[in-house]
Amino acid sequence: MVHGRVDYDQIATSYNLRYGALQYEGAASTLLSLARAGPAEWILDAGCGTGHWLAQLQAVSPYVYGLDASLRILTPALSRSPRLYRST
Repeated sequence: MVHGRVDYDQIATSYNLRYGALQYEGAASTLLSLARAGPAEWILDAGCGTGHWLAQLQAVSPYVYGLDASLRILTPALSRSPRLYRST
């Protein structure tokens, strides 16, 4: 089996489509439960991609941050919520 790197800049425009077909309900409820059990004052999602989980975590904490190596894949995260922004 060949293991290659995924170019997330290249698939950025279609990456979020996966959330339309699959709801990931188990992942969402587990993630929110863990964040609430903290309690989580600050949340960092390393490798946040399009910000799908960041948007849901905003219900748990006002301090939700994401980072990703792909600037193109962050574009949907930036437009998803006015509270999510990029500093240059």
